[in-house]
Formats: sequence, structure tokens, C-alpha cells
Amino acid sequence: MPTVVFILTVMFFLLSILPGDAALLAGDPKLAKNPEAMAQIRAKWGLDDPIPLRYLKYMANLLQGDLGTSYRTRQEVGNLILKKLWPTLSLAGLAYLIATPLGLLMGFVSALNRGSWLDFGALSLAIFGVSVPRFWVGLMLMYLFAVLFNGALPSSGFGSVANYVLPCLTLGYPLIALLARTTRSSALEVMEEDYVQTARAKGAPEWRVNLNHVFRNSLMPIITVAGLQLGTLIANTVIVEKIFSWPGLGNLVINSILRRDIPAVQGCILVFTLSIVLINTGVDVFYAYLDPRIRYD
Repeated sequence: MPTVVFILTVMFFLLSILPGDAALLAGDPKLAKNPEAMAQIRAKWGLDDPIPLRYLKYMANLLQGDLGTSYRTRQEVGNLILKKLWPTLSLAGLAYLIATPLGLLMGFVSALNRGSWLDFGALSLAIFGVSVPRFWVGLMLMYLFAVLFNGALPSSGFGSVANYVLPCLTLGYPLIALLARTTRSSALEVMEEDYVQTARAKGAPEWRVNLNHVFRNSLMPIITVAGLQLGTLIANTVIVEKIFSWPGLGNLVINSILRRDIPAVQGCILVFTLSIVLINTGVDVFYAYLDPRIRYD
């Protein structure tokens, strides 16, 4: 909770000191030359209060579940977020479910074939994955499938299975690369442990050694990375959704920032913050079940 409160506090004051008059966005821009009308707009939205007082009101309303009202759509921010939540969660969840097993498989196969062409190919893909930005990959995929392949896959829209393909590839490929590198490094380190060599010396089948000893004991750093990346994956939908015109939270927060719709921006950032904090906490708790040596007071 201190982390969430700190982020919300910094966000509130940064948004409050941005240049420009938020009342122009909260009301009709045609009333900009009407001082009385602008005063009424500021009083209605509380923009005439000092920033510290507005902050206290914001936090008090937040404790009651009130995220405010959007300047642009005049809708409750909570309802606006709920409408956009499923597209974002479905995109991030599907990308995560696809990328995680692929990254684990690629990294483990690479470790078992160290120095081979499989290892070299997996490392090359991993380096490419962590080096190339998502927006470039998204644009190249759009050009490839929408232009060169005559619209083989849709480059925008939401609803069908085909609409998920390009956004999921764009969002998930860095996670595949990161998990592949992490899995390879962790597996190679475990392979050098004495208990692995002892298992082989006792005549245990190679598949059992790799599965029960190498893979299982290399999971700790992998789960750490995979768990933390789930939260950041949800936040990274901002770029992907804007590229593919995806109707989710990412698109909402970009449009709200451009229009300086402060309540909507605050609500979206709150969702992203809570997702990252809760997922990180869940990973920490899961450690106790994965490794019996870990105990929490």
C-alpha cells in the first residue's frame, strides 16, 4: 500500500502542475473568453481549490471507490475503465499464456544443446527479442501481413480470433526472448550442481535428471522473471493497443493524456499500478510453496 500511495501521490501532483488550463477541457472551449462561465466550470470540478486540498479530496474519494468523472466523456471513470478492462486483460493474458511456455521450452532446449546450432539460434532470437522495440515490430508485422500478404491478418479491430494474432505477437515476443535467456542461464547453472552429477552417477535416466533435478531446481529465477513480467506486460499494452487501434486501457490512457483528461489518466495508472504490485506480491507468496527453505514471518 505505501508503494501504491506514493505512485498515486507523485502522479497527482505531476498532472496538476502541467501547463495549460484544465478547465478548458472540462468545459466548452468556446467559453474560454467568458470569465464567469470559466469560474463556474472550475467550481464544478474543484479546479479552483489549492492543489493540496484537491489531493486530499482525491484520496478521500478514492477510499470510497470514486475515481472521478471523465472531462471528455462525462462518464464515471470506474465505469469507463470497466468497459476497457476486458480487451486489455484478454490481450495481455493470451500473450502471456503463449509466450511463457515458448520461452521456457526454447531456453531449456538451448541449455540441453549448449554450443549447438539450436543454442546459437535460440540465443540469436533472444538477443533480437530484447533489443528491438515493440512499436517497430508491430509496424513491420502490419506491413508484412496487411500489405505484402494482402490482408492475410487484420491490422486493427477487436472481436475475432484473427484480431489477436498480430497484437499478441508484438506484445509477447520480448517475453519469449527474456524467459529463454533466463531459463538457459538458470538451467546451465543447475547442471553443474553436485546433486545433478550424483543422479547421473546413480544411473538415473537422462530425461528424469533433466525433468526432476535440472528443470525443477532452475525454476526460482524463472518464476521471478515470469511473474514480474506479467505486470509489466499489462502496462506495455499501452504501445501495442495504440498501434493496432485496440479498444483497451492502453488506448484509453494515451487518448486521455493527449486530451489532458486527468481523472481518466489517474484511473488508468491506478489500475496499472495495482496490477504490478499485486502480481509481485503473489510471486513472493508463491516462493514459499515452491521452495520449502523459504519461510515468512
